[in-house]
Amino acid sequence: SLVGMDDTQDEIVPNSQNMQFKTPFQKAVILAGGSAMNFLLGFLMLSSIFFFAGISDTTSKIMGIVENSPAASAELQSGDILTHINQVKIKDMQNDFVSVINRSVDKPLDIGFTRNGEFRSVTITPMLNENYNFGVIGVNLATDFYQYAPIKSLVKGASMTWFYAKMSVVGIKMLIVGDAEASDLTGPVGIIQIASTQLQKSISQFFHIIAVISISIGTLNLLPIPVLDGGHLLFLAVETFIKKPLSKSVANGVQYVGGVLLVGLMIYALYNDIFQWAARQQLWGP
Repeated sequence: SLVGMDDTQDEIVPNSQNMQFKTPFQKAVILAGGSAMNFLLGFLMLSSIFFFAGISDTTSKIMGIVENSPAASAELQSGDILTHINQVKIKDMQNDFVSVINRSVDKPLDIGFTRNGEFRSVTITPMLNENYNFGVIGVNLATDFYQYAPIKSLVKGASMTWFYAKMSVVGIKMLIVGDAEASDLTGPVGIIQIASTQLQKSISQFFHIIAVISISIGTLNLLPIPVLDGGHLLFLAVETFIKKPLSKSVANGVQYVGGVLLVGLMIYALYNDIFQWAARQQLWGP
């Protein structure tokens, strides 16, 4: 624990190192420091991959249409170039297009595109992909290999760090509202399995998945759940608002309940890792 978070330590540390004597802002910075390092590690790894190894990335060109899909019903065609979604220009396919489609199940979207140089638009309602629990419209996008210049690799790294953090929050929301299955939870064994299979493919894919895991851990650690840093930040916000510390009995009780729930969640995730090993190996394996 942090120095000063436990009363038994208060008498053996100088005030300058004791959390009890920090300002609310200083406490918040210290508590958020762990997640900040997770985000920084993920950002640096992604930026390095984009600069040194390059990456195959989706383009805005449609290469194929899935039969009986929303895109087929809207009469999109191979060769169409996607340009806008809900009148907003698509600058990054992953952030501006794919992620919007994924979280817009049963929500009509205006899709702008060009065909033979002529701009057109159609309304498409994404359908739920039951295997992965997110929205799709049924288009296969072309890919191209990119190796970014130093500045662009940093910009791309920041963009993808933000994207993966958002997807972590979206995934948690889907679990809470029931749009995702609890069986989708992955524990430490599952993380090792996924990382090892990516290592068999290439070193860059291995570091890419490690970056994603680091960003996800940083995001999860900021959730307002007791025991996590986000829970301590919530306590800090409440204490700042009421202008007095929470009683030890209340704080300890909430921490205990949060700890029990977190341990239970970890045990369930471990159960998933063991009993879904074969399915995940087929999904992530070479």
